[in-house]
Amino acid sequence: MPFAVRCLVMQSFLDIEWERYKGYAQMVPRGFVLGPLIRGLNDVVHHKDFGVGGVYNSEAIKGAERFFSNYARKLTIRERLHLVWSLASAAKQDSFGRPGLMTLAFCIASCACQSDTHDLPCGSAVNELAKCNGDTSIAVNTVDFLDALWILSERSKHHFNPKYRLKVCEQVIKAVASLTSAAEIPLNQLFNFISTIPRECTDSTGPLRGTVQKWLLQKKECSERNTLLDELIDFPTTFMKHTGIEGSYLYDDEDVGAWEAEARRWARTLLLVTSEEHHFKQIFTFLEKCGNKLSEHSSTRKCADVKFFIIIICLIEELEVRQKKLVHQNNAIAGGGSDTTNGLEHRALTQMFEKSLLSVLENMVAFSKQSCSVFWLKNTDNMDLPCSIKGRLGGPSQRRLATSITSSVLQCIWSMRCVSSVVSWCNHYTSDVSFHSAFSFLWEFCWEVIQHCTYATEIGAELHLAAYEALAYVLAALSTAPFSQFLDFMETKQTNQTIILSLDLLATTFLGNINNLLTNGVLTRSRRAVLMCWKWLCVDSLLSISSCCDENESQMKTSGSFYSDSTLQSIFIDIIESLENAGENSVVSILRCVRSVLGLIHLNRSRQNLSSLGISYEMMMQLVKSSWLLHLSCNKRRVAPIAALLSAILHPSIFPNLEMHQTNEKGPGPLKWFVETLLNEGSKSPRTIRLAALHLSGLWLMYPQTLRFYMEELKLLALYGSVAFDEDFEAELSENHEARFEVSMLAQSPDCEFTEVFINTELYARVSVAALFHQLWKQIKEKSKLETEEALQCGKLFLLKLLDSAVNDNDLSKELYKKYSSVHRRKVRVWQMICVLSHYVEEDIVEEVTSTVHTCLYRNNLPAVRQYLETFAILIYLKFPTLAEAQLVPIFHDHGMRQQALSSYVFIAANVILHSGELVVQRNHLNQLLPPIISFLTSHHHSLRSFTQLLVHTVFSKLWHILQLESSENPSIERRCFQDLKKYLAENTDCARLRVSIEGFLDVFDPDISGTPPGIFTARIESSGFECVPVSVLERVNNFLNDVREELRHSMIKDSATIKNEGLAVSKH
Repeated sequence: MPFAVRCLVMQSFLDIEWERYKGYAQMVPRGFVLGPLIRGLNDVVHHKDFGVGGVYNSEAIKGAERFFSNYARKLTIRERLHLVWSLASAAKQDSFGRPGLMTLAFCIASCACQSDTHDLPCGSAVNELAKCNGDTSIAVNTVDFLDALWILSERSKHHFNPKYRLKVCEQVIKAVASLTSAAEIPLNQLFNFISTIPRECTDSTGPLRGTVQKWLLQKKECSERNTLLDELIDFPTTFMKHTGIEGSYLYDDEDVGAWEAEARRWARTLLLVTSEEHHFKQIFTFLEKCGNKLSEHSSTRKCADVKFFIIIICLIEELEVRQKKLVHQNNAIAGGGSDTTNGLEHRALTQMFEKSLLSVLENMVAFSKQSCSVFWLKNTDNMDLPCSIKGRLGGPSQRRLATSITSSVLQCIWSMRCVSSVVSWCNHYTSDVSFHSAFSFLWEFCWEVIQHCTYATEIGAELHLAAYEALAYVLAALSTAPFSQFLDFMETKQTNQTIILSLDLLATTFLGNINNLLTNGVLTRSRRAVLMCWKWLCVDSLLSISSCCDENESQMKTSGSFYSDSTLQSIFIDIIESLENAGENSVVSILRCVRSVLGLIHLNRSRQNLSSLGISYEMMMQLVKSSWLLHLSCNKRRVAPIAALLSAILHPSIFPNLEMHQTNEKGPGPLKWFVETLLNEGSKSPRTIRLAALHLSGLWLMYPQTLRFYMEELKLLALYGSVAFDEDFEAELSENHEARFEVSMLAQSPDCEFTEVFINTELYARVSVAALFHQLWKQIKEKSKLETEEALQCGKLFLLKLLDSAVNDNDLSKELYKKYSSVHRRKVRVWQMICVLSHYVEEDIVEEVTSTVHTCLYRNNLPAVRQYLETFAILIYLKFPTLAEAQLVPIFHDHGMRQQALSSYVFIAANVILHSGELVVQRNHLNQLLPPIISFLTSHHHSLRSFTQLLVHTVFSKLWHILQLESSENPSIERRCFQDLKKYLAENTDCARLRVSIEGFLDVFDPDISGTPPGIFTARIESSGFECVPVSVLERVNNFLNDVREELRHSMIKDSATIKNEGLAVSKH
């Protein structure tokens, strides 16, 4: 069916006022509603402007919502339940686009949310049989119903945008809350459903938190107790009971993974539901009892112990996420304030949990010491592998161990992970408790793992690999320990009058042993990849240990460096050799190691008063190319790996080294090569270009001397624009702590408050470059010329490059192009940037600049482009007032000048007159520039004549007193002419209509704002939605004249018809 017909058919159906025809909506066949209607609403042609400006709605959605509301009005709860289930099931069968899925969600909510119900007062509707339109009775239970809506919520993730997901999930929750009680839903089913709702929607001040809480806290009908809350409180008890085959207490990674996922969902749901302190006390009391039983030896406790550790870790992580969210949103907790979590103060909750954890910490440490013995087993040669591992093809890598050993290994790993998490978390919140014994145990474990010699068997290598896995969690905890606690359990050795901490020896021993296991160990290829991942996580934590000492800089200086130069160099070489072969799971950790090593080398060198880092050109080039190959090997362009790559390679300690940017006989420098390659690839990845613009603009602001090497790259960023819109960017930052952390490690934007508004748009790269040069100009004004000469010259160089492109580039110099085409966009972008660079015009280049501007003004350009040329010219002539008369007067006397160009010059001259700062200069401009403009009031070119009338009236209105043309007894003919002209322009009806049509637009230009990023990208009265371009004054005038012509045409047609009718009437008589 043709496009227009489809639209008309759907519109005619949805426009019916179903409210007026009561009962008729229910007569529409159910088969039509669930089939053709839903599939038709999935057609994008019915959803014009859907998603524009972040508004995810359309007239079709509103119409469909009205219809389904009327359609379900007379249905009972049981019937609506079946209808909603049937609608939601459509998402399983068909692929829904963005507008279609949103429409389906609104239709479902509209059906479910009905005020009048006609069911039994007690009992669940969801367990009844639903009879729909006389069809066979169909049972719809809670599991099936929630499954269907779960899929709808899950599918919203495919459309990325967090605002879109919020709106879909809001409708889904409305439907679920209207037709079901949370207390009637099995816990696993409820956990799965809650997990599909974006965390940011239910955390702290999340928009859906209140709605979800209200639903979860509903009491079951005919019951005074909240059975859901009771089940959540009892969850640890039921969770820790063994539910496997009787007599079998063994488990593997897959089992533990399932337990962990279930416990995470429980922890999140618990903190959504619980509002009373004694509820948490019941849970914590139970956990204390379990912790005190850790020393009991029983085969039945193996599962319970691991599950105990899982619950502890999941609760800690959930509370930590909540704490970070609260700090991120309003800093209430960090400042000593309080923020309630379902009626319980967050701080009080953490203190209560700390108390419980501290009471069992000693038992956990003792248990971990005992369970670690599995890592050092010797007699393991004759233990067969399970058949599931021997015959496995593909899938995630599994431990090549007997099931009994796997269970013991997992028990040890989770016990060490739990002790590490508890010590790290409690140490952060508790200041009056010593954790010396726990930290000492963790430190001893580190040395034991690192110094352990691997037995020459596959099982021995697997056990050592598992020990390194546990070590990664231990080192992560140690990296958060304060400096003073490290000094208590780290030995120091005096060597050549330099204090070398045992941390340096630990790092070198670790690298030697783990590299030996990778090279000579009896491990399969997939298991070596897993070991490589744990290796770089460990190295990252080792190198991060020094970061916790920033607050104790004086202690560090007295103690010496944590790592010697030789150790750091060996780590750096190891990184370079490992980059190309690293797996995707190791990307972020290995790049963090690069960043940490460069930072520590810089710190060591600065203490030794050495300017060079000791990293050669060749080493840096190898690092850059290997890192780039690693980047290309990643299947998806995630935020965290890209940000880590940028902060590691474009490191502030390396960036000021000009040798790394210069082009020589070997080619471009390492950093120059990297930036070129990155931006070329970024043209296909909006996310890459956005993060690169953020980091590079910050680095260039810190080191403006490097700008001269990147003129082409600056031009690419300035002209960058993409139809692709990275909607997942914001969602990934809000949901992924790792991504948020890596972005925070990038150099800060030159104007964070301004550029952050554009972070999720294709304008971000351009706005960042504009903010960079604007901030540099502020520094040039504030500092001495000697300090800022490099920045000034770079600004001039970039301006001349853009002007040259505007004149000579094949696209940018075109005079014939379509409105909103790619050429149109590029022209707008280049002149927006040129306006920002107007401050850099000085005496030495002003002639060259104005010559180029005149060339561009003479050419044909659309008003959206021309207004930026005019703005730039005005700013130049205001800065160099003598040039205005010298260059503009001859142009006005050139009677062969194009009319379009003359309109621009009239606008330029009028604004130069109006905005001249000094009275003497302003009067001189009036005398020299106004007379030649007056002649254009007689032009045969309608637009030029009207435009000139408008501008001359503005000049007369604001500067009449300067002209000194007040009336006298015998006024001269010139005075009388000007007085009559002023009166005519002010009182003439057509002139007045023209002024009214563009009211406010003539006052847009402000010389203090129009050349700044805020003035160009945001501070205009009206934006067309195209590249932040406002509607120009000339375009307004042209629109007015076109409307007048159209009115005149209609008037003439009407008059002609009247005359013809009168003639016919006369002829009849």
